[in-house]
Amino acid sequence: SRARDPGKDFSSLRAAGNRCPNGIWSDGTTMWVADFFDEKLYAYDMSSRTRDAAKDFNVPDPRWPEGIWSDGTTMWVADGFDDKLYAYDMSSRARDPGKDFSSLRAAGNTRPAGIWSDGTTMWVVDDSDDRLYAYDMTSRARDASRDFYSLRGNGNTRPAGIWSDGTTMWVGDDVDEKLYAYDMPSTGSTTETPIAEALTDFNGDGKTDFVDFFLFADAYGGTDPRFDLDGSGTVDFVDFFKFVDAFGS
Repeated sequence: SRARDPGKDFSSLRAAGNRCPNGIWSDGTTMWVADFFDEKLYAYDMSSRTRDAAKDFNVPDPRWPEGIWSDGTTMWVADGFDDKLYAYDMSSRARDPGKDFSSLRAAGNTRPAGIWSDGTTMWVVDDSDDRLYAYDMTSRARDASRDFYSLRGNGNTRPAGIWSDGTTMWVGDDVDEKLYAYDMPSTGSTTETPIAEALTDFNGDGKTDFVDFFLFADAYGGTDPRFDLDGSGTVDFVDFFKFVDAFGS
C-alpha cells in the first residue's frame, strides 16, 4: 500500500548513540545501520528491533560511511570522502581490502552514497551528478552499460539510498522526500538510454541556459556539490568559469 507501518519502526537508534543513520542492510535476522559521524555500523535485532552490539562493525577506514550492502559473506561500505567501497568480512567483521571497489573516482563517481547489488552488478549512487554507476561484482570494474542515467530528467536530483527487488529500483531523494522508481536493466544490458547530462544543466532540461545561471548564482559561495564543478568543496570562481564555458550548450 506504500502507507506508513509505524508498528515496525526502529525507535532506539538515538538511545544507542546512532545519531546520524545513513545506509542500512539486513540479512533477515540483524539490521545494520551505518552512522555517518562515528565510523560504525550499529546492529539491531530484527525481531525485537533492539540493539545487538555484539554484531557491530567498527569501520575506521571509511571516514564518511554511507551506503552499505552485503552478500552474506562480505559487507561493503561506501565512503563519500575518498570515493571507495571498503570491504569487511561478515564473520570476523575485519577489513578485507582484496574485495574493495577502488575505481569509483576514475569513473567520475566522486560522491558515492547508497549502494545495492543483485550479486552480479553493484550500483552506486552519486549524489552530485545524479546517476547510478554500475560495477561488475567479480572484477569490480566499471560496467557503464548498466548505469541509470535518467535520474535528473525525472527530477531525482539529490539521490541517496537505493534498494531493489530485482525488477524495480527505488531511489530516495533527500531534497523532495520521495522514493523514485525505475525499471531494472535486463542482464547484460541497460534499459536506459545515455543522455547528455552536462554537470551545468542543473534543472535537467537538456541545456545550460539562464535558468541554470540563476540556480548557480544562488549557490555561489556555498558548498552544494551539484554546483561545485571542480570538486574543491566550495562554489567559487573556478566553478563560474567552468559554467561560462558550458553556457549555451
